[in-house]
Amino acid sequence: MTRELVVSSYLDDKARYVEDISWLQRIDPNVKIYLYNKNEVNKYTNSIHLPNIGREGHTYLHHICENYNNLSDYIFFFQGYPFDHTGSCIEIINEYHDIWNLKSQLRFEGYWGYCHNYLGTMWNLNESLQFDGECLKCDVNGKPQHHHNIPCFELWEEMLDCEIPKELEFNPGNQFNISKELILSRGLPFWEKLLSLSYTRELWPWELERLMPYMMNPKYKSK
Repeated sequence: MTRELVVSSYLDDKARYVEDISWLQRIDPNVKIYLYNKNEVNKYTNSIHLPNIGREGHTYLHHICENYNNLSDYIFFFQGYPFDHTGSCIEIINEYHDIWNLKSQLRFEGYWGYCHNYLGTMWNLNESLQFDGECLKCDVNGKPQHHHNIPCFELWEEMLDCEIPKELEFNPGNQFNISKELILSRGLPFWEKLLSLSYTRELWPWELERLMPYMMNPKYKSK
């Protein structure tokens, strides 16, 4: 069983800090690491440079599109500093299914989503009614987490050919691992279109965070 880790490292909106990626030295050497760097100031050694747009979602989709025919059996998607959202990420990456099932908050066959840091869960999670485990919920406009509208329903209508649930269930932080089979269950044009929308939709990163479990789940038919 092969594994790969996709890491998205970037500056914040005001370029105030550089993420410490030294934790990557503790990853099992059998795990292939792809470090994507969106930092124009300090470019890490052995990293792949991307424009600083679209947050981690843009990185994840870029990786899928570029490596669609060469993915490992399981792919981990994490931020450059993942511990605020997934305190046990190193253990998760270095281990296998039993740990993924134990440490994940949101699950379905071939997908494990994480949102639990060292201090516990950062959010008040609710039982998932659409998947397995616990999740954060919002309406189709991203509320109540955001005061302004995040029109998730628009992105849904662009990509999926089924009715959007009244409540969206997701793991905040957008960190997860997934089987290759789930990614390949949708054709490359689907992922390329989803990536292309990152350049035109202002709130795409927050829309995608809420819709990622649906985009990754072939139960929800794509257009």
